[in-house]
Amino acid sequence: MRHRVLLMLLLAVLAARLFSLGVVFAQHPERVVTADGAVYDAGARALLATGKFVKSPQEPEAYQTLRTPGYSAYLALCYKLMGPGHLPALALQVFISLLPLALAYLIAVRLWDEPTAFLATALLALDPTSFLFSQVLQTETLFVAIMMAAVWAGLRLGRSDAPSARWALAFALALALATLVRPISYFLLWPLLAWSLLNAWGRGVPSRSLAASALAALLVWAALIGGWQWRNYQVSGTAYFSHLQPLVLLDYQAAYLVAGLEGTSPAQARARLRAQAEEGVPSQAPPGARFSAYEKLALRVISQHPLAFAGQMAAGLAKVLFNPVDATLYDFYGGNSTDSGSMGDLLRLPPRAYLAKWLTPANLPYLLVNTLSLCYLLILYAGALRAAWPALARERGQLFAHVFLWLVLLYLLIIPAGPGGGARFRIPALPVLCLYAAHGLRLWFAKEKTGGEPFLLRKKGSPPAPPS
Repeated sequence: MRHRVLLMLLLAVLAARLFSLGVVFAQHPERVVTADGAVYDAGARALLATGKFVKSPQEPEAYQTLRTPGYSAYLALCYKLMGPGHLPALALQVFISLLPLALAYLIAVRLWDEPTAFLATALLALDPTSFLFSQVLQTETLFVAIMMAAVWAGLRLGRSDAPSARWALAFALALALATLVRPISYFLLWPLLAWSLLNAWGRGVPSRSLAASALAALLVWAALIGGWQWRNYQVSGTAYFSHLQPLVLLDYQAAYLVAGLEGTSPAQARARLRAQAEEGVPSQAPPGARFSAYEKLALRVISQHPLAFAGQMAAGLAKVLFNPVDATLYDFYGGNSTDSGSMGDLLRLPPRAYLAKWLTPANLPYLLVNTLSLCYLLILYAGALRAAWPALARERGQLFAHVFLWLVLLYLLIIPAGPGGGARFRIPALPVLCLYAAHGLRLWFAKEKTGGEPFLLRKKGSPPAPPS
């Protein structure tokens, strides 16, 4: 009986997502392939045709170094086992989208109690952007599922007794696989592993056990992440994990910075910066030399205007936090993504013009979706802020887990921030955000207090510890 309600929720989410996918795919199969999704799809088909990670089957010598191989490998495996169509791969992706919900429940029930865990899962299930991206060719769903598996293993690694090399290996393996799907987690291993081992050292764990755990994690990381970087070095002459990193630095961070300072368009600034960076690249240089030049110029521009760059990052973080839904949602269901800016118009238009534009039969649905989504986000943030201080200050038995989770949350919110930020960049942080939102809402509305026992040390079947 304890988990029957959770099972019903997961089945309802599964049914809703599969129904939505089936209806849209039956009438408009092209809508499941986004611009980025087409790149991963071409990479998957190239992998099947050539056995190499190249850009497409038609370009067997054009090695793919902008995108990491994880999602293309997933698609290639699906095409190999279930046929070349998109629908089976996306149906499996919908099933995979349940994993973050289940892991959020398991973490919350260990940190607090079952009502809080169910509320966290329900809040996560209500996110419209996660709902959408479970049904399109994009990396978000697979990344979040593997990322939450890494979080679970990392919490097990840092449990109160001696850390296990087995959990260190599982943590590093899951985090490396997530990074191969989407490179934003590239730097996350180091603070999380350091915090786990520091926590264990503070509890008097023997040095040999700490060393074995660290070595297991580092070997896995070196083999997978270092192995991909070595491959990139072999084919491009530079060992970037992804050439998308210097490209984003120049085309977005530096270009938008220069455009704002000089009053030009980002496209004009981008073209000028690219030309300037490429001036010093010899014609016979390896392919990666151009990206190295992009990075050097972008970092020089950013270092010359640190305050403007900080403001740009803050504005990008605001987009990640408060952009209600990804505009792709409207296109997916037959709307028009260019009509999705009702929240931005609050800042751009005077009240009378705003009402005249958005209180019309054509635009009112967009306004309602954005308003409801923004209310959902504000509830999450209010709940998470309510839970933050009590979790860190009073639940001392859970301090390791709380610091671990807040490191994950802040990292996954801040790293994607920038001029290109938006609602879909919020998806990886949502499972952890919903944990604390649920706890905060419970602190507001529940009569009893929750929490207070060390993470994952409760024996199966034992009652919760008394409130602290």
